[in-house]
Amino acid sequence: MPFGVVALLIAIGASCGTERSGVGSSGGASSSGGGDACGVPRPGCPCAPSQTGDVDECGKVLEHSGDYVLCSRGITTCDGTKWGDCTSATLATRHIPTLPGPATQSVRTLAFGTAAPCPTADANDPLSNVCDPYCHQYIDDPAGIPLGDSGLTVSDGGLTIGAVTGDGGASNVSFQTASNGESACPGGTNLRTNPCDATNQYTRCQQDFRCDTATSACVWNGGEGYFDPAAGGVDLTIGAACAASGQELVPVCNRGSTSVPPNTVVNVHIGGPSPTADSCAPTAPVSCFRNVGPGGLLPGKCMSIPCFISGNSYATVSGATEAPGRCANNQAYVKVDGSGCATCSTCTTRLTGTIRDPRGVNPLPGALVYVPSTTPSPMPATIGCDTCTSLATGAPVSVAVTSYDGTFTLDNVPSGTPFNLVILVGRWRRQVTVPAIAPCTSATLSPTLARLPRNKAEGDIPRVAIVMAAGDHTECLMRQIGVDDAEFTNAAGNGRIHLYSSNGHTIAGATNGINNLIGNATTLSSYSAVMMPCDNSIGSLPTQPSATPPTHATNAAQQANMKSYLDAGGRLFASHWFSVDFVHQPYPTAANHVYSTRTDNDREPPAFAFNIDTTHVAGQTFANWANLVGASPGGYGTVTFDSWRHVTETVPPSTVRFAYGDSRSPPISRSQTPAPSTSVWGGPIVSIFGFDTPVGGPACGRVMLPMSHVTPGNNGTFPGACGSAATAMTAQQKAFEFLVFYSQACLGPPPTPVIPPPPPALPAVRFYRDFEGVCPPGAFPKWGYFYWQSQTPPGTSIDFRAATADDQASLPPSPPGPAPATVPIGQAATPAVVAAPNWAWDTGPAPAGTVDYHLQTDGNTKSRRWLRVYMQFNPVGPIGPVLNAWRQQFSCEPKE
Repeated sequence: MPFGVVALLIAIGASCGTERSGVGSSGGASSSGGGDACGVPRPGCPCAPSQTGDVDECGKVLEHSGDYVLCSRGITTCDGTKWGDCTSATLATRHIPTLPGPATQSVRTLAFGTAAPCPTADANDPLSNVCDPYCHQYIDDPAGIPLGDSGLTVSDGGLTIGAVTGDGGASNVSFQTASNGESACPGGTNLRTNPCDATNQYTRCQQDFRCDTATSACVWNGGEGYFDPAAGGVDLTIGAACAASGQELVPVCNRGSTSVPPNTVVNVHIGGPSPTADSCAPTAPVSCFRNVGPGGLLPGKCMSIPCFISGNSYATVSGATEAPGRCANNQAYVKVDGSGCATCSTCTTRLTGTIRDPRGVNPLPGALVYVPSTTPSPMPATIGCDTCTSLATGAPVSVAVTSYDGTFTLDNVPSGTPFNLVILVGRWRRQVTVPAIAPCTSATLSPTLARLPRNKAEGDIPRVAIVMAAGDHTECLMRQIGVDDAEFTNAAGNGRIHLYSSNGHTIAGATNGINNLIGNATTLSSYSAVMMPCDNSIGSLPTQPSATPPTHATNAAQQANMKSYLDAGGRLFASHWFSVDFVHQPYPTAANHVYSTRTDNDREPPAFAFNIDTTHVAGQTFANWANLVGASPGGYGTVTFDSWRHVTETVPPSTVRFAYGDSRSPPISRSQTPAPSTSVWGGPIVSIFGFDTPVGGPACGRVMLPMSHVTPGNNGTFPGACGSAATAMTAQQKAFEFLVFYSQACLGPPPTPVIPPPPPALPAVRFYRDFEGVCPPGAFPKWGYFYWQSQTPPGTSIDFRAATADDQASLPPSPPGPAPATVPIGQAATPAVVAAPNWAWDTGPAPAGTVDYHLQTDGNTKSRRWLRVYMQFNPVGPIGPVLNAWRQQFSCEPKE
């Protein structure tokens, strides 16, 4: 809330004459000073030819005796080279009060921080020139002001609006930078110098450039994406500033190997027309800043910081602890004014491609593709809740998810240097090195790199157990997907896919899957995925349809092991009769089954086309993918199976239905007695479904179950009995490939690198200062001009109002009311920058513009002992004005 701070000036004596009129300069700006003898228009001081004929007030001491001085007040005129003698106009006797301190400091203005003495009359007079009109003023600045919860903060050496969310002016525009990283503005030098080497790379290659030691040349880091994985910490860089949409933007990036910590405030120090000697220790004030937000600033990420920049300027970035030596590259040339010399542009370095299965044939939807900023962690050795965030290790800085056709687009990848890329589908992972991409250009990932690994030498393959059964030779399907034969071994081998025996194919050393895999909880939990195709064996079935499950291959203890495995994060791909063992028994609410002798004599060739359920995203993806790869011979939105069964009729909302149909539909391939009819047999069925486990709890594992067979054949020895792995897949096998990878995919959304959030628009903030004019008996204070120094970016302003009273308690509170309670005394808006030694004020012919004039004209009152000046800061969007200093003149006038 607004607050006031009292500034006290001990005025001296009584004076006559007029207040300063503001003539002598146009546009409401004039030169002055506090303790600098020629910081104001004083006799003998230089003036510019453009000021010829300008006049200003002056005063001098004619004589002094004890505690009194005789003052002469008049005017001084500029002759084009210097200010002339002070022409006497009035005389006044003033009393010099005794104040603590040396005699030469006894008469002074008070500024918060350090007291500022009045200028001396001449070098031989130790007494301050108490007759100088500039001695009767408060010169105030933000130093030492207790801001509390005023809504203001000190930035760029002045007061400005504090960030409402801890963000000092973040832009709502996307990250932008100067083209090629260089400023085309005249008057300065881009801070990169060739040649460079490892000993001078950070000082020679600044302005968001780095040294290419192979060519000894500084190269631009480009837009977002590039970072040095060997930096050993944060590396802040600042680029050439640019102008966009009325804003002046300074690009700041983290090119280091670790993130800038959350909620770190990054500062930009804008200095003068020359680079600072040491960018590790900037001496210029903070001109603008931005909070990186709760997610920090990741390696390779950047942000645009709006700043107000004037003239040929250099800037330095600070705010985070950087890796050793890296602060030496924290500087840039940031001039923005000039016709088109610093126009912002977006620089996106992009990588595109199509991710395919290990064979390199079928595209993979839903694959994560990302750029890590650190070395990814090893894949977990045991089962767990595999979320996409938990598996995508290595602190991703750019992430994409492939579409139904396997395509991806990664924006803001590192430029100008090779970089690491991760391809991830569940625990399938391949890490590749992408050749260097030129900044702000696009490249396509080579097909040889854009696929999953075929063997563990190429990358990570999940540890999978397959039970070889007669109904469906799933192990053969995995060969066709592209896994090398060397990765298929028995449970004692070092392959990634372990084969267990049942009633299907055989392999030397394979043990029984039901007893040694499902029957052993420890062995079962050592695999991230299990594949259990139908074994064609089932207990006795009722003649008429029944919901009572028949006996099958497993017992209650084995089913309990499987349920524990799945609830802990295991993955299961099973088919047909294993729905009895691993769905109906352990998860009775996951699907509604029906059993009869007719379910085992249902459909064989000819093929039957089922409808793909496109009411959910997974189904839409399946339909689009199947149509693309030729897995929908029955037309778009269908999947065809030769061998299927009517077992699952409906599923609840918690289960995902992938394909469905009606078993009464033709063609009928087997004779049934009686023939299928609505009254005897048949109806709606679910041919493919899946669900996450535990049912009703947070997703951790996954079950995928098609009610069909797609790779039948005679039993034999693996792999020879499978035939050639190069044999093209059938449409049914392609559908199964989609389901296999879906069953092993990570759960939940992909990791999203956090970027600094744009702030809301800043609010208008009010502030006030109280002044007391102390005059001797028989005199009263007459409030003169209010002056200010400020920076007001386009659209921003600072409004000044004033009120007066005989005592401080009678001053109107803030916010100020309209006249006559308070009166306007000026507005900081144009010119945009009023900097020392210049001041701005409310212009007008004398005496218009003085506070006393406004009090009498607009408020129908005269100056009184106390004055309150209200200052309202008016921002535009996230950009606020800055008030660097202000001063208030007054004189002591005889009472009427």
